[in-house]
Amino acid sequence: MDLREAHRLEFHCDSCGYGVVVALPPEACPLCRSNTWVLVPERKEPPMSANDDMVSDLMEELAADPKLDSAAITVAANDGRVTLRGTVGSLDERREASAVASRVFGVVWVRNELEVR
Repeated sequence: MDLREAHRLEFHCDSCGYGVVVALPPEACPLCRSNTWVLVPERKEPPMSANDDMVSDLMEELAADPKLDSAAITVAANDGRVTLRGTVGSLDERREASAVASRVFGVVWVRNELEVR
């Protein structure tokens, strides 16, 4: 394997969100011509535990967060991909739920379908 292939990183344009996987960020974004790139942190691999364990861990984290009322939130998980459904009281709570979910070990992707009531 070529050394350049082994060290590929994911970058997103800070202006428009365009993403590339390369060894070094391009000079300019091909969509918006911005030259500001953000390095995307490497994602954790899903744990060997069952999806039910991930749901349980996430529900505990949501319940423990003082910024959230998690009573009306449901969670589904499949191989590190998590979906949040239900209702929350504000846009801030919706954002916080996503942030909490993304910090749980093994979560590699969060789909937030929470509605603000």
